[in-house]
Amino acid sequence: MDKAGMRPTSIDCKLGRGLLIVVRLEYVKSGLPKPFWQFEAGDAARIAKAEKFARSVDMPRTQIKTFRNPSTGEKFYCAIWSREK
Repeated sequence: MDKAGMRPTSIDCKLGRGLLIVVRLEYVKSGLPKPFWQFEAGDAARIAKAEKFARSVDMPRTQIKTFRNPSTGEKFYCAIWSREK
């Protein structure tokens, strides 16, 4: 999904049917025409891998949320990283 001149500021996620993670992003106007950002949703290992990449390109985390699978109790996460340089 590409929203030219916009960047995400908040993320909301929940577990859909099965292991489908439903993500909703809210956007604001960016100071740059093509801001650099990424989001990821999944278990702790997947978020850690995305965090490692984000740090390697000097992209701070904007927001992270945690939610649980009600049937198993397993934790899932969704996060946004962005920068305007």
